[in-house]
Amino acid sequence: MPAPDPDAQTDAGRRAPRVLVVLDTPLAWAVLIVESLLRHGCTVDLLCARGYVAAQLRGIRHVKFYGWGSTLAATSRAVRSEHYDRILPCTDTAYLHLMCLREIEPECDAILSRHLGPLTTQRLFSTRYGALRRARELGIRVPETALPTGDDDLRAWYATSDRRSVLKADYSEGGRGVRIVEDLGQARAARAALIRRPGVLRVAALGALQRAPLAAWGAAYARRQPQTPLIQQYIDGTPANALFHCEDGRVDGALAVAATRTLGRHGMATAIRLIDDPDMLEAGRLLARDLNVTGFMGLDFMLEKASDKPYLLEVNPRCTQIAHLEIAGRGSLTGRLAASLAGRPLRILQPIEDRAIATFFGILAQGAPRRGHYHLDAPSDPAIAALLQRAMAQARNPLRRALERLLEP
Repeated sequence: MPAPDPDAQTDAGRRAPRVLVVLDTPLAWAVLIVESLLRHGCTVDLLCARGYVAAQLRGIRHVKFYGWGSTLAATSRAVRSEHYDRILPCTDTAYLHLMCLREIEPECDAILSRHLGPLTTQRLFSTRYGALRRARELGIRVPETALPTGDDDLRAWYATSDRRSVLKADYSEGGRGVRIVEDLGQARAARAALIRRPGVLRVAALGALQRAPLAAWGAAYARRQPQTPLIQQYIDGTPANALFHCEDGRVDGALAVAATRTLGRHGMATAIRLIDDPDMLEAGRLLARDLNVTGFMGLDFMLEKASDKPYLLEVNPRCTQIAHLEIAGRGSLTGRLAASLAGRPLRILQPIEDRAIATFFGILAQGAPRRGHYHLDAPSDPAIAALLQRAMAQARNPLRRALERLLEP
């Protein structure tokens, strides 16, 4: 795939959209999102750690690397280096990192307001409880949720009966910082573990092991913040999520999926199916309009087993794992972003029929579905797919995973 000319003209007479992707995960879905932006005619620059497979995609114009010094300085240089049509964070830590940059550099705040919306919205999205509280105020279905500041609040939560609940810490992602508890005793122990601040050496070692300078920055940032994990009613059901592409509070496109297979009871999805749940889609429209969202916004739900009603569990104000999926008749959300920036009609490239999708992660994971019954969501370049398989196999090494669990806050 040849690199787009940054000054090339689109069929609408405009230059190719310039996108800066801010990346601090080596996982396959991030590679697929970058690949999709390139296919849709974007000029893509990448800001990431050294050694990431995404940096080896053919067609990327510039790759800018984080060092192990000041990640904020590297991000500031990238943001100010030229006029981008969209700056796209792909993880919660990258989103938080950009928020902190806005708070200390007025010039970057002025730039990033065009890409991420108001700073007040970004601050609200930076904590789990703030975003869910706003969603509930808007009438969105959210599990019963509280912010316990100590044992008295936990006792009040369990005053009527012991019940399965979920504790979630801020400034964590990928399942980290989440504990499922059965009673008050477990809730106390989980809260004590989640508010424990990791040591400096532990933070640095975790970042090095994960090959992610932003992981170390995020853990160090969390050490400086008052940590009050929320507690939430446990909803038994099927995990689902929806992703929205928004411009100035208006939803330009949306895609919703439900998990059909997961790695373990509460693990990552290895297969998904497309759904059109009106409550999930309306939740995104309400939040986008109320908070004037620009960019991508992902909402995590649980489809309650008894009623099939969606309960909003979490808000992810950034690009998520399904942005690149090309759906027949609808296209992809990365395609909608490219079309919006270029001022041209949406293109649908190699669409997936309305059927189940096996994630690339699922092909290597225990319990993966057979490929013949699913669309395999994998990179188009076999060499890139092989590099990802090797990197994912290394990440799943039992010794490495044990070390990561030991080092996690």
